[in-house]
Amino acid sequence: MTGSRTDTPPSRALWPVLASAAGLLVLTTALVTPADADLWGHLRFGLDILASGDARQRDQYSFASDRPWVNHEWLTELAIAAVYRAGGPGALIAMKLAIVGACLWMVWHHYRRAGASVDIAVFAMALAFTGTYWRTHTIRPQLFSVLLMSVLLALMRRAERGRSTSLLLVPPLMALWANLHGGWIVGAGVFGVWASLGIVDSTLPLRSRAARAAAALLAVTATLATPEGVELWRFLATTVRLGRDDIQEWSSTLSSPIALGVPWLAAAGTAAWAAYRTRTRRLDRLVLAVLLAIASFRVSRLDAFFALAIVFLWSDEIVAAWPRRRLAWPRLAAPQIAVAMAAVGVMAMPVAGIARPFAGCLTMAGDWLPEPDAVRFAHANRLRGRMLTWFDWGEYAIWHLGPDLKVSFDGRRETVFSADTIASHRRFYAGDDKGWDLLDRLQPDYIWLPRHLPVVPQLERRGWVAIFTGSSSTMLARAGAGPFTPITTTPPARRCFPGP
Repeated sequence: MTGSRTDTPPSRALWPVLASAAGLLVLTTALVTPADADLWGHLRFGLDILASGDARQRDQYSFASDRPWVNHEWLTELAIAAVYRAGGPGALIAMKLAIVGACLWMVWHHYRRAGASVDIAVFAMALAFTGTYWRTHTIRPQLFSVLLMSVLLALMRRAERGRSTSLLLVPPLMALWANLHGGWIVGAGVFGVWASLGIVDSTLPLRSRAARAAAALLAVTATLATPEGVELWRFLATTVRLGRDDIQEWSSTLSSPIALGVPWLAAAGTAAWAAYRTRTRRLDRLVLAVLLAIASFRVSRLDAFFALAIVFLWSDEIVAAWPRRRLAWPRLAAPQIAVAMAAVGVMAMPVAGIARPFAGCLTMAGDWLPEPDAVRFAHANRLRGRMLTWFDWGEYAIWHLGPDLKVSFDGRRETVFSADTIASHRRFYAGDDKGWDLLDRLQPDYIWLPRHLPVVPQLERRGWVAIFTGSSSTMLARAGAGPFTPITTTPPARRCFPGP
């Protein structure tokens, strides 16, 4: 029957089973957590902050750093260190699951409180989960940006529904965010556009427009509440840019059209469909959707913000555009409840078997990782001094070999290295003739690089000697250094963070 809000009894009885199956799938998918290349550094720096009690640390891990360290993620690193110290890798995975769960709960709560039916709320949760998946897949500061963007968007929607007092929470939210991750810039931009469009909207009450103006001003000011103060603004003004195509997540969505493109299209398609069905003329909705769509297409790491903006800001349009036939919460009899519980139990057993190996293991996998024997070799020979390193391995080396063996380059990038130092490393890795000045300038004792790099055979022709050669990497020293003790190669095995 047209307009009915209930479904037929058989489907109603099946709904808890389907919902449980979907929940188990989401949990299993979210549980698998690979180690990000920067996690070793985040943990080490966080432990240093815990030990010293000082958020501002001097760099003791790189011999090539040439600018004061602006650690704009110090609070995230402190949280990572505290959680790791409390429960190891398993606790870090639990922290990640809690953040993902909190984001999904906010979506559910937002839609159900607005009167959306179960199927609409579930759709919105699915859109949020898939749209943020690649930014919550690993444990990194961006996890907190996803969480706080969800909170910010929820507060904006509450203000739109007449609760302007919700905006009082925005300034402290931005102060917290500015100490957790640089994604606060996007949050501030979204809030600024939304507030500005509201301020010039003559259809809004003067009180509401004034509340947005005050909240925007206080929110920007609140981002000064960091250990760096105004220096953080200066740093970001000189370093935030789009030209980071050497890092995959800073490249276009087209760099991975399936993994990145499908979630992006889902968010964009949902907004386009809702706009068409409802003939919306909300300028703030359209402007933010277009701006974030373009930005996230150009820089794929912004895709989570785009998806969340569609889920929260377009909720009214999504609900209005949804087909009128909707699922309602089923009222189940005792036999139906028993069948549902039995089905869920049967499904949970194989899921538990699949998920168990990942419950306490931050998986170390992928072609980017060096073999564990390289670290074992460095330890066996008690290597000390200066080591010119491959960018991806910098923070892995900091954890396992620092500070006695200092690295030349790592994932902190602009926070400790000048643009010239970064560019010089890139030229050196490529075997560019202009890159040799880096070697002359840094005078490293050792060099640790992937075997496939063009510069490796060039180094050997220039007199550098391979002192360790593994399946994926090679360590070189100057001719005449040593002697070095070889090690027995270990067979391949499953690797869990922190390794080796």
